[in-house]
Amino acid sequence: MKATTKEQVFGILKDGFLSALCSLFQLDPALAEDSRFLDNPLDGFGVDSLLAVEIRTWWLKTLQVNIPVMKILSGVTVRDIIEFGVEGLSQELTPNLADQEETIVENGNVGGEIQDDIQLQNGTNSNEATYVNQMRQLPAVIRLMELSFNQQLYWFGLTSMQDKTALNHTACYRVNGKLRIESLERVILHLGQVHDALRMCFRTSQGQTSLGIVESCTLRVEQQQVTNRAEADAIVQKVQATPYDLEYGETVRIIVLSLSETEHYLVTGSHSLVLDGLSSILLLRQIAQLYEDESCLEKADIYQYSDWASAQLEAYKCGSFESSLQWWKKRWTTCPPPLPMLRVACSKTRPLLGDYDNVRAEALISKAIKSRIWSVCRRNKTRPFHFFLAAFHALLARLSDAEEIAIGISDSNRPQQGTMQSLGAFANIVPIRGSCDLSQRFNTVMKDYGEKAAAALQHSNVPFHLLLSK
Repeated sequence: MKATTKEQVFGILKDGFLSALCSLFQLDPALAEDSRFLDNPLDGFGVDSLLAVEIRTWWLKTLQVNIPVMKILSGVTVRDIIEFGVEGLSQELTPNLADQEETIVENGNVGGEIQDDIQLQNGTNSNEATYVNQMRQLPAVIRLMELSFNQQLYWFGLTSMQDKTALNHTACYRVNGKLRIESLERVILHLGQVHDALRMCFRTSQGQTSLGIVESCTLRVEQQQVTNRAEADAIVQKVQATPYDLEYGETVRIIVLSLSETEHYLVTGSHSLVLDGLSSILLLRQIAQLYEDESCLEKADIYQYSDWASAQLEAYKCGSFESSLQWWKKRWTTCPPPLPMLRVACSKTRPLLGDYDNVRAEALISKAIKSRIWSVCRRNKTRPFHFFLAAFHALLARLSDAEEIAIGISDSNRPQQGTMQSLGAFANIVPIRGSCDLSQRFNTVMKDYGEKAAAALQHSNVPFHLLLSK
C-alpha cells in the first residue's frame, strides 16, 4: 500500500471491504456511499455464521488479517471491522508507515455462495463415457492415528445403525458449457493430493478403529451419458443409497452426467467421516477456481485435517479444554428429558430407533416476509438465526408439553488460522437449552437465545462427543 497514514489505510480498506460487503449481501453500492453506512451493525444486514465465515475468509485471503468469526457475530459495526483490519495489518503491507520498501497488495473478491448453475466457458468436450475401476488392493497407509472426536461420534453412529448410507451426503449441480474432462480430472487429482481429507481410510484392528492417510489419491472423475433429468435424478439417488468402502479409502465420489456437449450435471457424494457441509462447499469452489485457472495447480500450504485432529486430541490430554468443560458442567448439571411425542404425531408411543434418516420440508419466504423478519431483528438487535431458532423453539413448545427444550446448533469449528480453506469433518454440535414458558413474549425468547448462543459458541471448542462422555 502507498498509504502513509492510518487514515489513508482505513480509506483503502474501506473501499475494498465495502465493495465485497455489498456483493456478499446483495446491497446497492450506492448505500455504501452514505457516511452513516459505516455505523451499521453487521447484524442489521442479516449476517449468520456462514456469511461471517465468508467475511473472515475475505480478510484472510486479501490482507492476511485474522478476524475471529465470533467477533464478526458479536454485533460490531462495519467501521469496527475495518478498524480491526487496520490494526491487524502486517508491517509488510504498510511499509510507508514503517519506512520500509513499497509493497502493493491487490484486493481480492469475496467468494459468493456456490450456485446450482456453474458456467464453464471456452472448453472442449470429451464424448467418451469412461469409468475408472478402482483397484481392490488395500492402499498402503503413510499415517495412522486416532479418530478425531467428531469421527468417533460418527463411527459410533455408523456401527450402531443398520443403514450404512445414513451418513452419506449427495448433491447435484447443473453445469452449462463445454466441459474439459481432462482438465477436471487434473484438478480433482491435484486437490486429492493437497487435502489429506480426500485420502482418508478407516482401518479396524482388534476392535479399535483408526484413521489412515494414504499416499496417493484414488479419487477419479466418473462419466456417464444421460438422456433426461429423471435419469440423472435416479443416478443421484443410487449414489446416495450406495455405501462407501471406508476401509479402502473410497469416501468421496465425483460424477459427470452429460445430456449433451453443453449440458451436464455434476454429482458430488461424500461421507460425514471425511467432509462436513462447509467442506463440501469449499471443495466445489476450489474445483471451479482451479478449473478456470490451471496455472494455480501448485502445492498449497493447507492446514491438514489430520494435523488439526491430532492437535485437538493433544489439547484434551493436556487439559486445555478444562475451563470450557467446567463452563458446560455448570449449565448442564441436569439434562432435559427426551422431547415428548408431539401432539401432531400419528403414533402415541415413540418407536425404537433402528435407522437414521432425515425428513426435509422446504418453505419459501416472500421478500415482504423476509423484510419484516429482518426489521424485527434490527429492532431487537438480534440476528435472523436467533429469530428462526426462537421460532423453532416456539413450535416445539406449543406442540409438546415439555418444560424445557434442548436444541443443537452447528458450528463450523474453525477458529485456527489456516483452516478456512481446509477440508474435513470440523463441524461441531453446540447444545442450547431454553425453558418453555408460553407466557413469554417472542422477542424475549429471541433475545434469550441470542445471548445463550453467543455464550455457548465462546466455548464451542469442546467436542460434542466429549460433552456427552462427561
